[in-house]
Amino acid sequence: MTPLLKFLLIRLPDRLMAFWKTIDWTVIALYLLSYFIYTRMLDAVFIGMPVQYFLQYLDPHLLRTDLWTSLLYLHAQPPLMNMIIGLLFQYAPWHFDMAIGRLYFFAGLVTVHCTNAAFAQLGVRRWLRITVMAWLCLFPTFTLFGRWAYTTHLELALCSIILYVLAKMQHAPRVTYGSLLKLGILFCLLGLLRPQWHPAIFMAWIALIWLLRRSDTRMTECIKATVITMSPLLLLFLKNFVLFGVLGASSWSGMNFSGAASNSINTEQLRLLKDSGQVSRDFPVYFRHPKAIAVYRQWEKEGSALPESDHPSMKAKKSNGYDNFNFQVYIEGGKQDMADSMAIIRNYPWNYVRHVSGKIISLTSAPSISYKCCGFSLRNIRKWDTLYSDIDQDIRYWVRRGSTVLYGIIPMLICFGAFWPRSALSQQRYFILTGLFFVMSSYVVSCATSNLEQERIRWATVTFYLAYVAMLLEMLMRKIEKKKKA
Repeated sequence: MTPLLKFLLIRLPDRLMAFWKTIDWTVIALYLLSYFIYTRMLDAVFIGMPVQYFLQYLDPHLLRTDLWTSLLYLHAQPPLMNMIIGLLFQYAPWHFDMAIGRLYFFAGLVTVHCTNAAFAQLGVRRWLRITVMAWLCLFPTFTLFGRWAYTTHLELALCSIILYVLAKMQHAPRVTYGSLLKLGILFCLLGLLRPQWHPAIFMAWIALIWLLRRSDTRMTECIKATVITMSPLLLLFLKNFVLFGVLGASSWSGMNFSGAASNSINTEQLRLLKDSGQVSRDFPVYFRHPKAIAVYRQWEKEGSALPESDHPSMKAKKSNGYDNFNFQVYIEGGKQDMADSMAIIRNYPWNYVRHVSGKIISLTSAPSISYKCCGFSLRNIRKWDTLYSDIDQDIRYWVRRGSTVLYGIIPMLICFGAFWPRSALSQQRYFILTGLFFVMSSYVVSCATSNLEQERIRWATVTFYLAYVAMLLEMLMRKIEKKKKA
């Protein structure tokens, strides 16, 4: 029997049966119920308009008619989200909103299933799992991101699968090569959706996994899995370097970084740096399209601009009239902003450290639902204001306090429990530490390299925080039961 036939006839049915057994139909029913409540009763609408004008998307006309060449000339973003949009445009041109809505519905289904299955692997009792999953399904932020044509909901689904894989690895006798490959593939997909998921984070994460389980993890397998799974991201870096001189997944890295750097100093300090010539007069370009075009025309007069590209994906405007942020001025603008940002940090390093540290701490009390961008709001749940207008301020107060507990206090408690010898959580130290590193590294990197969207970025990893909540509650329940028996 050939290996392929053996897989199709024996292994695949076994794996499908094992997957079927992990499904908790109560949790699936909760997700379907929440979908019905928000869609039918509260009139939650899917927001597909970002595809037309958001900074991250190429010209919709080009995604329909010239997808693969346009992706080749895409330097502003990793290509996966634009590729998904382009394929949906091509294969469901008249039903695009419905097609992408179905994709996001399926991503939500994957999220709730994998999160619940991870809780089961971590030993959380069923009624407690269902309670936490009910909170996730019914919380408005989950609905809003699930009805917004952006990467966050897809990132949440991928992070939930990572959570499940890590939870399974917790009790495995050894870290298998297959598990490392799964983690690498999932992380690679995250990196192809958003540039903050950098291969360096994955390499450090795999190194931590090896350090924590050296006795049952082979270094050669870690290295091989890293090289194989990170190769698409490294090829993307190479493509951007060869075509645009940008060593990274996005030419916007410098402009994002300039937001964090410029906010770490005051206006007078910035003026002194500009007067001394350490920072350019144009700093920052930072996604101001009219200014960027004016800067580009000035560079053309001085003879320092790159020749204007013939491909329409790099023109100043999209065919629908909106600004095109894949415009080639942002290649040089990003490089200039990066150099200027580094000059600021060299002159005022502690200002930058204080700014980033303060942002990391202050954002623990900022709920993801407070994120505002182009119509992302509770208004997209049309009957929300009617239902909650009288108690909206109370809701906001308690949501902020809840965010402080979920994103600030819970990680500290779970980390303390992992190292406290008498704590039941010390037996799950491997999962806790690898999960915390995964969550906090992406959060800290985003705070250090950008001044916006940390609430949205953090929401992609919310299922890890919920797993820690469930673990703490399970430990508490077991202590109560033990005292009752005594």
